[in-house]
Amino acid sequence: MNSKHNRSTLPRMNRAQKLRIRYLHDTEYTPAELAEAIGCNRDIVYRGFIPAGCPHKKDQAGHISINGLDFHYHTLSNTPRRYLHAT
Repeated sequence: MNSKHNRSTLPRMNRAQKLRIRYLHDTEYTPAELAEAIGCNRDIVYRGFIPAGCPHKKDQAGHISINGLDFHYHTLSNTPRRYLHAT
């Protein structure tokens, strides 16, 4: 794959979205509900977070459910950190 995007990286999120992720509950969300809760398009969840390794479950009918706390911890642990270096 000769693309500048790697499937293991999370999509970019603005500050408001990062703050909303903190308030997700320990319940199962559909991708549309999760997108509404964090303030993004549901395609970002389907095309960005799930291929990047977001913990999710599929039932027999193929419906996806995502636990709010698992999603929160996954984004915290996989978001690159910015370090300020002293000069």
